[in-house]
Amino acid sequence: MMKVRFGDCVFDSEMRQLRRGEAAIDLPPKTLLLLAALLEQRPKPVSKQALQDRLWPDTFVAESSLARLIAELRRAVGDAVSEPRLIRTVHRFGYAFAGEVEAWGAPRAAPAGVSCWLVWRDRDYPLAEGDNLLGRGEDCLLALPSGKVSRRHARIRVARDEAVLEDLGSKNGSYVDGRRITGPTPLGDGDEVRLGSVLVVFRSRPAAGSTETAAER
Repeated sequence: MMKVRFGDCVFDSEMRQLRRGEAAIDLPPKTLLLLAALLEQRPKPVSKQALQDRLWPDTFVAESSLARLIAELRRAVGDAVSEPRLIRTVHRFGYAFAGEVEAWGAPRAAPAGVSCWLVWRDRDYPLAEGDNLLGRGEDCLLALPSGKVSRRHARIRVARDEAVLEDLGSKNGSYVDGRRITGPTPLGDGDEVRLGSVLVVFRSRPAAGSTETAAER
């Protein structure tokens, strides 16, 4: 199972879900399986025969069926045949995933001396007790360079062992695990926080004396 980010897309193989920006992309199961197959072997190319065997085991299909899925996948991730950034055609062989990929929401060691933090672009941003401002402004803990993020977009208020996200009247909204928040929303370890089009991950240490994990919540 994998959960990865590339470009403005996040792919979760376990949930069988591809998101691009704020939108969930509705794709057939075989197209998602094709994406998973290319990601698993990146950056090495995968032969057409190997892909056909994975997608249509013990079934003969025309090569054009694979070509149609590749075209559908390219449209979904915003790739162009003329100038591919993500899915490369290997002449007379197959296809390769050529984009930069980062693990998304993967477990990682906690920064020393902090109880909770945000992860963005594989960097940790510790959250202090009190209000932590998020947005485009220079006074923000996490200054996000996106036109879809307001200058003062949201804040995370940390008190003792609790962190609460609150939108500050932003134009494009704040989301937790894909749901737009309408009021103060407590955060849990591993929650995905979307501010406009920017996705970050909230991480926290277990409260003192607690053995609960994110999977058990």
